[in-house]
Amino acid sequence: MPSTSSYYFTGGMLYFEVQGKIFRIHEDILVARSTFFKQMFSLPREGVREVEGQTEEAPIVVPGVTSQDFTSVLLFLYGREFDRCHKFSEDSLAGILRLSNKWQIPGGRAFVIPQLTAQSDIDPVVWFSLASHERVRQWFMPSFVAAAAKSFTEDDIFLIGVTWTAYFTQLREQQLNFRRLAYFTQPPTRAELDECPSECHKKWPLIWRYFHVAWFYADGFLGYKELLDMLEEVNAVNHGICETCFEAVEEDLQNNSMLRMESELLLDSARKAMAMVVFDDDIDDDDD
Repeated sequence: MPSTSSYYFTGGMLYFEVQGKIFRIHEDILVARSTFFKQMFSLPREGVREVEGQTEEAPIVVPGVTSQDFTSVLLFLYGREFDRCHKFSEDSLAGILRLSNKWQIPGGRAFVIPQLTAQSDIDPVVWFSLASHERVRQWFMPSFVAAAAKSFTEDDIFLIGVTWTAYFTQLREQQLNFRRLAYFTQPPTRAELDECPSECHKKWPLIWRYFHVAWFYADGFLGYKELLDMLEEVNAVNHGICETCFEAVEEDLQNNSMLRMESELLLDSARKAMAMVVFDDDIDDDDD
């Protein structure tokens, strides 16, 4: 008697309803690819559950899932057998990741993460939402830093939720308070300024003040190199101190912690935020 192949399906078809749309799917595909559905369909079916999903009139209703995400994960489960070169959109990949976590589809997570990692144009808030909600460790720090630099829209707030919105709001308040304090710091002094024949010592306090105004109103979290570039631009635009004096001031600022505190605040907040999330590999380690 011939042996059966991996494509020998014994189950029937099941009907699902997602956002008012009906889907007719092979039970075997779901059982083979999803631990959640494998366990679900192994339970005894009695009463209403006995007929649920067997006809179009009595489908299995799937709450809390969009038809777009459901379609995407089905294309992943079915389509990859026929077209491994299919190009999934960013939204489709996000949907596959969400439902792979929800329904324990191991291959989905492994399939999506490298592809989304390679996409440099993904929206920072969408990226952070996936990193935090879907527990992707390697995305968390870079997506947090990118999201912190963005002004949130109502859609962004809805996407990341109240808790993370409050966290970012508090971080930005800390940043603003720090910039207020930095605004009143005195400019560093160097002998070159006083000795310069161009009287750079007279120009320097005003350049320093213009720099802090530009810094105060700048978007995002600025690091040491970005702030030095800003200072250089402010000095050039306002015909400030000479090149020799600027190089002397720049040398002095290398030891100035003030220019590094904003980026350090961001990274410290990102590390604390990361400690709030239980990632999938944390769960795996605990199981071991």
